[in-house]
Amino acid sequence: MRRVAILASLLAAAAFAQCGTEEERIIHVREKLVPSLSTAQLDTLRRYLELGTRSCPTSGDLWYYRSLLEQKAGTPNMAKYALTQAQNFGSAALKEGIDPFRTNERLLHADRSAPGAVREKWALVVGVKAFRDPEIPALTYTTKDAADFAAGLTDPAAGRFKKENVKVLVDSEATVRGIREGIGWLRQRAKPDDLVVVYISTHGSPKSMDALGVSYLIVNDTVIDPPEKLYATAYQMVDLVEDLNRDIAAKRLAVFLDTCHSGDAIRQAETTDGESPDTAAGFSGAFRSFELGPGRAVLTASRAEESSWESSRIQNGYFTHFLIEAMRQNGGLSTVKQIAAYVQSHVKAAVETDLHHSQTPVFGASPQGDTIVLGQ
Repeated sequence: MRRVAILASLLAAAAFAQCGTEEERIIHVREKLVPSLSTAQLDTLRRYLELGTRSCPTSGDLWYYRSLLEQKAGTPNMAKYALTQAQNFGSAALKEGIDPFRTNERLLHADRSAPGAVREKWALVVGVKAFRDPEIPALTYTTKDAADFAAGLTDPAAGRFKKENVKVLVDSEATVRGIREGIGWLRQRAKPDDLVVVYISTHGSPKSMDALGVSYLIVNDTVIDPPEKLYATAYQMVDLVEDLNRDIAAKRLAVFLDTCHSGDAIRQAETTDGESPDTAAGFSGAFRSFELGPGRAVLTASRAEESSWESSRIQNGYFTHFLIEAMRQNGGLSTVKQIAAYVQSHVKAAVETDLHHSQTPVFGASPQGDTIVLGQ
């Protein structure tokens, strides 16, 4: 198994102090902050943060996010008080000017016109095999996955990316800071008519392993115990989404995640059109705000309850192996929706045959996202 369950058992055994869950509580709320919040949803989140500020009244960030929700709910006096408390207790989010509502409002009013011809293509490719924390099991093929995927992108018969436009980060380079710097590299270069690809292969955490249902990508310098160190050193899925939403101007963005439980970030609990939850019907969870931006697509390795498996026979993770195969189909001119269908069917069949386990990749796309062509 690639992204192993031992991480969950270690975290489940950890004890939380009175304020020990404040960071997870904040992320839990951030994953749900979208402009289309109903009155009932807004009220639920407000009460949730009200309980948080009562149990941990010295958390500046809890007060700050509460102030945003109070303002959104039309209770200015409470919003002002919460903001004052956030200032008094040194909210880092306030100092950094973080405002999920503002970020999402920008996406809501983004230019949704179809992009023109692809001007340029850029990619950030991440693979983590070794981890500094000895409690985190090493992986076998993740750095090879990253190298092979990058090679598929630059193959003139497949992705047709320029080699200098593909940044690869592996192991010691693949820290939270390193990945954010990689996104900053994309930010400096990608224009609205460009195509951007982000690929990450590492351990992933199920929401069930966290007391408040937070999803994480485990990177090279992650420390998983105690939980506050996990919060500080792993890459929260909602942070990845916010960083990409805020910093990538390109109208074409495709994200590929080869981690366990990664479908938890986008899987729809239900659909309104009769489709399977694992089709391109839309987003939920951490990737919910991707629905608001034009030309966004996400393909993950497995459903929320599943692991992402590796194979000594094919010398890759199953997901990455068939992803690269799919990229080479049709002269590299398949849409990401077609790529997703190929990966879903082949991964599911191969894992069932070889290992007698279940692994089903999950796909989601915003308007114009499912028509992205990597090799154009």
